Amino acid sequence: MDEKDHLTSPLTPWVAIWALYTICWMVAKSYAPASTVSGIIILSSNLIVDIVMISYAFWLWRNTPAPGKSIFGLLFTSLLCLLATDVVYNILYNVLHIPQSLAPISWAFVYNILYFAFLLFQFLVWISVLLTLKPYERRFIFLCVPVIIILLATFLIYIFATQWNPESLTLISFYDGWDEIFELISFFAAALCLITAKNRGIFYIALGYMTNMGASFVIDFKFFSQAHGANSTLETVWTLGAIFTIYGLILFKKNLWYTQTGSWIELPVNTRSQMAFWGFIASILAFVILTTVAYFFNL
Repeated sequence: MDEKDHLTSPLTPWVAIWALYTICWMVAKSYAPASTVSGIIILSSNLIVDIVMISYAFWLWRNTPAPGKSIFGLLFTSLLCLLATDVVYNILYNVLHIPQSLAPISWAFVYNILYFAFLLFQFLVWISVLLTLKPYERRFIFLCVPVIIILLATFLIYIFATQWNPESLTLISFYDGWDEIFELISFFAAALCLITAKNRGIFYIALGYMTNMGASFVIDFKFFSQAHGANSTLETVWTLGAIFTIYGLILFKKNLWYTQTGSWIELPVNTRSQMAFWGFIASILAFVILTTVAYFFNL
């Protein structure tokens, strides 16, 4: 990342505010009479950060030339879907505390459709960012090969080494399955954009999305959801991911990076960056191998 940003506000205070918010939410949740209050707190925080993200994404979409205009248009659309998803999800599970198994089928269906749309548009965002590479840089696809292999291996582990929430082959579980798939592939597409980011705006936007997906991976595991339910502390991590995204959008606006018509990512051009790239790949590959061995040999 060669571009220097001119944002005077550091990220640390933002993270500190998130940590304070998480503590307040945990305190509110610890008291039974205030359980509804904790749900309202997390709903309100999600609405605030969603509206801020949508506002910045809309402004950037209106003012960014092609090809970045279409990217911010996709991002804006995905965030609108996220806003609607957060409203439905938090009212059902965090405010009303309706068990997921007893949620009205129509509401659960709407939630799954909205969340799937959010994931789909996010996937298109990161693919569009990757496609901003110049034609002579399309050899980047060869760097994607090990990532694709790791994606497939991780996908198989995620499918067979863990149990999902859906208990039956219903329409809702069908959408849950597609949600899992798009969470994985969009996570890896965002990871590629993060490690090849040409500016810190893309870096933080990708980091925010990966933070949210990382939390979702854990929440989706049956052993976690059964122990903690929908209203778990890990859901506040989505607010942290939104903070990273907002920070990246502000960087784009403040530093006029949205006016650049070239690529927002770049190939590794020196030995150090190449070592970092392949070190990242090797670390994930080692995790996949060790996890596979541990699963099959019951370690």
